[in-house]
Amino acid sequence: MVSIEADGTIVFALHQPQARCVEVVGAFDGWHEKHLAMQRGDGGVWRLSLDPGPGQYLFRYLVDGRRWLLDTSAHGTCLSADGCEKSRVWRPPLRLDPDALAA
Repeated sequence: MVSIEADGTIVFALHQPQARCVEVVGAFDGWHEKHLAMQRGDGGVWRLSLDPGPGQYLFRYLVDGRRWLLDTSAHGTCLSADGCEKSRVWRPPLRLDPDALAA
């Protein structure tokens, strides 16, 4: 499950009680250069919070280094250029700049 906090932080949460390791892999981390490790919490829910700034980001979860999962509660899914289905999250700007709209 993906949620956006009032300060713009994206919170990723995934229920995988049997997992030993869960990572978020996406456009915000270069896809494979550096996976973002999630922290295991109560009831086997893994969480990670980050703020990559405003924009649309594609991502997937990597469980135990071998199983890819989509987040069906995210802001949809789409096929990326490499032909793989990926989850999508939209992080809006915290506020609109009226001067930017007038340009």
